[in-house]
Amino acid sequence: MSRKSRLIVEVGCGESPWLLKRSRCLSNPARAMPNLTPLMEEYANPRNGDRFICLDIDPSRVREAIKKTRRFADLKGARISFQVGDGMKLPFKNGEVDAVILANILSAPEPGTAPVSEPYPEELCIDTNDKWRMIQEALRVLRNDGLLIIDICQTPCYATRAMRQIEEKLVSAGRIRLVTQCGWFVGGSDDWHLYHAAFQKSGKAVIKPLIIVPWTKEQKEYIRQYAASWTMY
Repeated sequence: MSRKSRLIVEVGCGESPWLLKRSRCLSNPARAMPNLTPLMEEYANPRNGDRFICLDIDPSRVREAIKKTRRFADLKGARISFQVGDGMKLPFKNGEVDAVILANILSAPEPGTAPVSEPYPEELCIDTNDKWRMIQEALRVLRNDGLLIIDICQTPCYATRAMRQIEEKLVSAGRIRLVTQCGWFVGGSDDWHLYHAAFQKSGKAVIKPLIIVPWTKEQKEYIRQYAASWTMY
């Protein structure tokens, strides 16, 4: 019996949606494979038969994402569509979506906070209040028992405030529950981290026990090398 197709929406996909990142990992394992986690394999895999909508507020980034996606053979024929849209006003009904991916949102610096070592375009910076509004909007469109999937792949200090809001306003209040965690998030640290996590929106379904996937040896080395090149100012 085949599994029901899911609607998976990525908010703020930029030029490299999760689907593209997974394909890049598989096509260049020596360099990028450490980024591939079980969550990405489950929710960014076109072979699963799911329907993907990748959304970004910038039309030029959407066009670039479409162009890049066409380069990967494993994405040909996949059920992928791209939309220009605002993460704070998602074009979906309440409870319409099975999973929402925030892969670039929380990692974005607030305006004026990017490190000198890696200048960040001002137009890509996101205020903490706007991050919180996007999280709330993601929960609105998620069905009960749906998943909010978070990817933090830069210096975690950019995401600390938003993660604190998630913990204090959502997890502690019983609105969502952490069900899968890949890697670790250390709030307030200037270290570089790879962290993927799935939070299940509270509903009637029985929530599975928390699954924690530790970093592999390869992921630790990847993170160590990247962190060595990162300088905060």
